[in-house]
Amino acid sequence: KIECYIINQPTPTSGGTVIDPPTVKVYKVVINNAGNPTPTAESFGLSINGGSTLSNGTKVTLQADIPATLTETGLAGYEFVEIRGDGNCPENLGGTITLGAGQDIECYVVSQHILCPIFTQSITSDNSSVS
Repeated sequence: KIECYIINQPTPTSGGTVIDPPTVKVYKVVINNAGNPTPTAESFGLSINGGSTLSNGTKVTLQADIPATLTETGLAGYEFVEIRGDGNCPENLGGTITLGAGQDIECYVVSQHILCPIFTQSITSDNSSVS
């Protein structure tokens, strides 16, 4: 009986060293001041290069030195606030991430609940009666 195993590993560069591909971990942060149940990260439709919707904390492998676009479809009742992370995270949705080989970063996409405006009406009376 003969057993064979195939093991995939990164291809060494011409110098013989192995360089890992870059990765980005994407997190969704939801500010919910309304007391409603907080929606999941998947509810916002976060994706890299229009791929499948990312779960919170998903690690995505990128191609070195090739821009990747971070987008989300959004969720009704919530608005985009900012993207936090190191200098390689885009400033806004639709911005790109370009990493060199071996770089690993984390980006935090922040949205907040849109509070409904409260309308008040003031009624004054002089307590006089009309005859």
